[in-house]
Amino acid sequence: ALVAPSLAAGAYGFHDGDLLWTLGAFILGFLMTSGLREVVRWYVSEIASANGRGGARFSGLKWQLGPLLPGEIETEGARGRLLSRVQALCGVTRQYLEPPFLTLYRQGDGQGQHVDSKELPNDSWSAKDFKAFEANGKQRMVQCLCYLNSVDLQHGGATVFHHEVLQGLQVQPEAGSALVFCPSFADASEDLRMVHSAATVQGPVE
Repeated sequence: ALVAPSLAAGAYGFHDGDLLWTLGAFILGFLMTSGLREVVRWYVSEIASANGRGGARFSGLKWQLGPLLPGEIETEGARGRLLSRVQALCGVTRQYLEPPFLTLYRQGDGQGQHVDSKELPNDSWSAKDFKAFEANGKQRMVQCLCYLNSVDLQHGGATVFHHEVLQGLQVQPEAGSALVFCPSFADASEDLRMVHSAATVQGPVE
């Protein structure tokens, strides 16, 4: 919002108060801001969303749990209990678990339709892309969402599945519960029936 006035002020001072330069700088700043806004809107809707893949149209806060603190034992504390229960629930060993993410949706926050699987390698990938895919555990076969807060039905916040075969399935957050689903098939191809979203939170969340 300050780009156009800032450019105009700079032009006014640099060109000794020439109004023509000042007006031109203001118009240029306005066009630059409008153009950038459209580029961002296009990127979010066409590129970042990738037809629903990944975390597009996300509003909220997200943190990835970092390395263990000095003296911290992985099998103890809240982190250890969480990972142990997810491990048992999903039937996998600890080595196959990705670092947990903590997501906070406040009133007005949510996430658009997306899938939690990963794009599989193709001929256009570079050696660096392949290496990163391998390092990140390859395809995500199982997704586990652990709800830390309960949200009343009238306040939104549900995990909503959009494919017709799931007949409008909605899972309302309940503290201490977990939602487990498979975003990919056994051959690592994406299961697009698992397209889902996080409904906008319409009320306060404690």
